[in-house]
Amino acid sequence: RKIKAESAYWNPEGDAWNQKFQALLAYKSTHGNYNVSKSYNLQLSRWVNRQRQLKRKDKLAAEKTERLETNGFSWNPIEDAWNQMFEALQQYKSNNGDCDVPQSYLPNQKLGNWVGTQRIAKKSGKLSSSKIQKLETIGFSWNPIEDAWNQMFEALQQYKSNNGDCDVPQSYLPNQKLGNWVGTQRIAKKSGKLSSDKIQKLNQLGFSWTRKPTKPTQESPQLPLFD
Repeated sequence: RKIKAESAYWNPEGDAWNQKFQALLAYKSTHGNYNVSKSYNLQLSRWVNRQRQLKRKDKLAAEKTERLETNGFSWNPIEDAWNQMFEALQQYKSNNGDCDVPQSYLPNQKLGNWVGTQRIAKKSGKLSSSKIQKLETIGFSWNPIEDAWNQMFEALQQYKSNNGDCDVPQSYLPNQKLGNWVGTQRIAKKSGKLSSDKIQKLNQLGFSWTRKPTKPTQESPQLPLFD
């Protein structure tokens, strides 16, 4: 009778779950996350995925859900990883004023790669509209090279408005980058590397493709000639 009474409380399924749960906690203690790979432990990896599937289908017991969540279990590690990188990008923007993280960014090299991945994903239609919106909210640029060109073109428009032409000298102190950029456009057109739409935009502004001689200024007057 005693043996039968004890067997009534035996729950092999619950014991198996608890064993896997303890194995998962041990993994977290060593690796810092719950992303068990198949190559590390096939059975534990499958069990972890099974818990996520059951939760999505609302078939995981509330007690088990609570035990997992209390220990920081992630139900969607891919989504959580994206949000962590997005937070890192927000911090980069706060420190640097833009979202153009270079791939060689030493404090967080993964962030530079992640930024490029988002641009590729959007271009291929694989980035959700909600993520696109989140990135655009913080001023994320989908084409930083094109945006940089447009910014310099706007600066050239302002220069023309102030000076009457587009012949920015390389020594133009208010914006030395603009003088170099003007020269770069001439070189790019000459080598066939400037797109037709950019050529058209510059032509409409009255851009000169031939560099004109530097005009004498008050800072550098013409010296008198002596016999």
